[in-house]
Amino acid sequence: MPPRMLQGLDRDVYQIIRKFEDQHVDDKKPPRFTISGVYDAIKQSNSSLARQKKRPLEDSIDRVLRLRKEEKQEDDEEADVEEEETTAQTPKPKERDYYLLNKQIAKSWNLPKAQSSEMTTPEPQASLDAKRQPNGEPRPKKRRAERKEKDDRTPPTDVAIEDLGGMDDAIDLLVKSITFPMQSPTACKNGDLKPARGVLIYGPPGCGKTMLAKAYAAALGVAFIPVISSISRRGNLAPCLVFIDEIDAIMGKRENAQREMEKRIVAQMLTCMDDCDPQKMDGKIVVTLAATNRPDSIDPALRRAGRFDHEVSLGIPNEVAREAILRKMLSRTRVADDVDCKILAKRTPGFVGADLESLISVARNDLLSQLIRDSSSSNMEVDSDSQQTAIVKLHYAIRAGPLDPIPADNFAITMHHFLEALKRVQPSSKREGFSTIPDTTWAHIGALDDVRERLMFSIVERIQEPEMFSTLGIGGPSGVLLWGPWLR
Repeated sequence: MPPRMLQGLDRDVYQIIRKFEDQHVDDKKPPRFTISGVYDAIKQSNSSLARQKKRPLEDSIDRVLRLRKEEKQEDDEEADVEEEETTAQTPKPKERDYYLLNKQIAKSWNLPKAQSSEMTTPEPQASLDAKRQPNGEPRPKKRRAERKEKDDRTPPTDVAIEDLGGMDDAIDLLVKSITFPMQSPTACKNGDLKPARGVLIYGPPGCGKTMLAKAYAAALGVAFIPVISSISRRGNLAPCLVFIDEIDAIMGKRENAQREMEKRIVAQMLTCMDDCDPQKMDGKIVVTLAATNRPDSIDPALRRAGRFDHEVSLGIPNEVAREAILRKMLSRTRVADDVDCKILAKRTPGFVGADLESLISVARNDLLSQLIRDSSSSNMEVDSDSQQTAIVKLHYAIRAGPLDPIPADNFAITMHHFLEALKRVQPSSKREGFSTIPDTTWAHIGALDDVRERLMFSIVERIQEPEMFSTLGIGGPSGVLLWGPWLR
């Protein structure tokens, strides 16, 4: 693109960059111009461009630098073509007439002409014509098409809806809003029932939002598209589910957007969801599932009716839900008979699915460490004077060599392992500040024994033994008031 085709700010920036290039034309290694470098140079100069705003000026510098790069590539190509033409037009050096008399005598012999061993080379002009257009300009370079691996859009197979626990309400909402319209589109059309275009799943981290979306797609047996860039292919794969994880990262509120690009992304998403109307897609159903930890950070236009029609809240599971989650997780793990899921569910308030999985992992590691210690040789050569810790002993036991195979019957997690793991696993709600556990204990309080007994009966025992109180028909108090004089 010649400079005369540039307009306004780009033309002025083009002249400035050409001036900078001319200043370094004699350098052996010309500097590589960057957007920030050119911007700083313009700000330090007396040019009128120094008064321009930063964002438009940087965008203009970016466009001009890309233009200059293309121009340099075209100049290099033209230089190569001219060099080839010069080489083709240069006459070959005349062969010196060595042994001229012998050659003349050999011509008079009646010998069959030997075929030339030299390969005939094509005329250079033909190759030059292939590189040129009819008007003499060089042909544009052809970009090699990159081989793109075909994306796998089949339903997920690593998770099933039967593996989920404590999500009955969420699954019930998905069945009513997605399963029936997707499996019976004709009935919905005849009954004038508008299917949901989107369902927003929100909740704290680790509560199973992504797993719920994958399991539900597997249960439906439809195509699963987990990438936002593939929304354009939704029509070819319908019926399908489009899943967007962490939607708040790219679909935030437009009034808080720092760049115009972020606003355009939200606007494009709104258009895509409006195009998912079954009337525009010949009755095909495409539902968008999105997951987020911060639903209030999403642009309000996405949450209105007609786009994300339904919202599924996956909060911190209660005791009943935690027990169901533990039973699902432990069904794939060998556990001892003394493991009680009810007690574990009661001892894990504030735990989400990811925290319970971490609890099982820590208990399994403790069991493995114990089995390694038991199976390692007891008469290891260790300095008796050194006081080794259990961790160091375990390290030497592993490095001693391959261990004996552990019997499958011994590899069973006991209740003791879970209780020990509870001391080290911290729930995500506590890590993120949703709840705190005070460090004050009864050892810090003197006297007040009668008050302590009443508090233990009114609060602690009702939480630890709810079945006993419910059997006796005693309900929990709505509140406890502590009163007394105020002392400075």
